[in-house]
Amino acid sequence: LGPGHSFERSRGFIGAVGGLLSKANPDGISIEFDKEKRKGKVYIDIGQNGPRRTTAGVYSVRPRPGAPVSTPLRWDEIGDVEPSRFTIETIWERIEQHGDLFAPAIRGGQDLTVAEEALGIET
Repeated sequence: LGPGHSFERSRGFIGAVGGLLSKANPDGISIEFDKEKRKGKVYIDIGQNGPRRTTAGVYSVRPRPGAPVSTPLRWDEIGDVEPSRFTIETIWERIEQHGDLFAPAIRGGQDLTVAEEALGIET
């Protein structure tokens, strides 16, 4: 995000979007903190938007066997992705083939104002 977006503002935005997504696809998406209640669903973690929170950044090597790497995906890869394909050994070839898929997300920062207005979120 660009300058001027507080943790509270980003949390409110993610909460609104997460709520809409979970209502639109309750069998596939959840904002529920309780792991048992969200089992088998994509979890949108609203609480991670705040100070002193940690998350794996893009291209971070994960502390697991095979050294998997947190990797951005193309939309056409989402349906049948196999995360174990993306490792410290394979990531450079992927970037060479597809470019840095995350680069557009960090150019210039994003402003939430238009999306907030469209969703009726007051800041």
